[in-house]
Amino acid sequence: MTDPQANYLKNTAPELQDRFVNVLKNMAAFSQLSDEQLLQLFRYSKFVKLANQDRLIKQGGYDQIVYILIQGRL
Repeated sequence: MTDPQANYLKNTAPELQDRFVNVLKNMAAFSQLSDEQLLQLFRYSKFVKLANQDRLIKQGGYDQIVYILIQGRL
């Protein structure tokens, strides 16, 4: 489920950073944060790339991770 290249891509593709910040700016939960705070969230984030039929978490399961969909649909 976790793409080993995801964090490599995060660190080498500046457009991912911009997309991440812009997506979060438009979400009510994050809209009051400054660009610097959103960039800090980006730096601490781990990206996960899913294939069709992959699951983040099983229904009824428990996880302490917050997932934010940047692209695609669930």
